[in-house]
Formats: sequence, structure tokens, C-alpha cells
Amino acid sequence: MILKRLIAFLIDLLLIVIIVNMFFFATQTVKSQLFVQFLSAMMVTMLLCKDCISGNSAGKRIIKIEIANEKEGEKISAVSCIVRNIFVVLWIIEIFVLFISKEKRIGDYVAKTKVVSSSK
Repeated sequence: MILKRLIAFLIDLLLIVIIVNMFFFATQTVKSQLFVQFLSAMMVTMLLCKDCISGNSAGKRIIKIEIANEKEGEKISAVSCIVRNIFVVLWIIEIFVLFISKEKRIGDYVAKTKVVSSSK
């Protein structure tokens, strides 16, 4: 499951970078510092909210995994997804914790979530 999670995250990250770069290159004539800040904010927002639609991101859908509530196993709210993803800024520590625990990263512990195989 760890490898599936890492592959899903890399797919998500690649898609986010592609989308932000498309905006950047489409508006290459704009040399505004404000625009660069906007693109940076857009990238961070996409990273934090990548799982907000049904507890899945594009990478998770492709790899066929999803985020569920730790106790009931049901889909989680958008707020839980954002809380869970806030810890991505500590990505080195997150990967370390994931390899030690074998199933959860810091964001999962805080948001009380788990990643499970998709039923679809």
C-alpha cells in the first residue's frame, strides 16, 4: 500500500505542476510579481485540496485507492482532507513516518483517516 500511495502522490504532484505551468506559459507575457504569487498560491491550494472531491485525488483514482474515516470506513469531509494534507509541507518526515508505521502518515493520524483500496 505504501508504494501505491507514493505513486498516487507523484501522479497528483505531476498533474498540479502541469496545470500551474500551463497557466504560466499561457500568460508568459505577464511579468508581474503578483501573478507569480497567484500561481504559487494556486499550487498550494491544489495540493491542500487535491483529495476534497469524494476523498479521492486523480492519482488515487488511477491507482484505485481512497481515503476513509478511520472508525467507520466512510468517505471523509473536505475539511478533514485539508487538515490531512496540511502536513504535506513536512514531506520528508511524512514519508519517514509512513515507512515506519506501514500504513499511516502524520496527516492520517491527526485527521483520523486511513487509505484503503477503492471499492469501485
